[in-house]
Amino acid sequence: MTNFQLSLPQVRYPLLAAVGSAIVLALLTAGVTTQEIVKLDGCILQRINELQYPAADLLFRIMTWFGSFYLLGTAVLMAMIILICRHQGTVASFLGVTFYGASAMAVGLKMIIERQRPLIHEETISTLLAAYSFPSGHATQAAAFAFCLCWLVRHQKRTVQCLIAFLSGAVVFLVAFSRMYLQVHWPSDVLGGIMVSVFWVSAVLAVYSLLQSKKADA
Repeated sequence: MTNFQLSLPQVRYPLLAAVGSAIVLALLTAGVTTQEIVKLDGCILQRINELQYPAADLLFRIMTWFGSFYLLGTAVLMAMIILICRHQGTVASFLGVTFYGASAMAVGLKMIIERQRPLIHEETISTLLAAYSFPSGHATQAAAFAFCLCWLVRHQKRTVQCLIAFLSGAVVFLVAFSRMYLQVHWPSDVLGGIMVSVFWVSAVLAVYSLLQSKKADA
């Protein structure tokens, strides 16, 4: 198993990314109840609904699980245990804080905003009772995991970095699209989920970088 490295950038770069994504997320959060956003969401969702056919139904029902907390949360926990056993506690903590923190933030925003989901297919309604819509937890989790993984392979061979980035980006896109295709999230929910992950991963990198710089100055 390859040793991962947590190379940290200068504090200002992730801090700027965190501030920028926080502004976008705040604007999006404030806008999800406005008539313009609701109308645009409905229009996009209707167009996606027109694309549905049986083969795609199966594909996206499978792909949506790649953003599930049950799948990714278990994978992250197992990866953390392996990393700790290999004396890579800092990398393990970074992975855990980024993934679980982003997921918790998404849940917190859901409970605060309480946005209702789109009209739900009968076969999925039992799994979505009392679950709010904004932001998408699946999109948040898939993106947070992907961003973290891409960061941790920055010191691998260029081909490995490109392959991981491509596969991670493809999975995030398919998971995000699957939530709209299955009609369980509005487009702005998916965008909001991705912005949550950008903000959280950037903020965690900024904190880790700050702690490292203070430790180096001590």
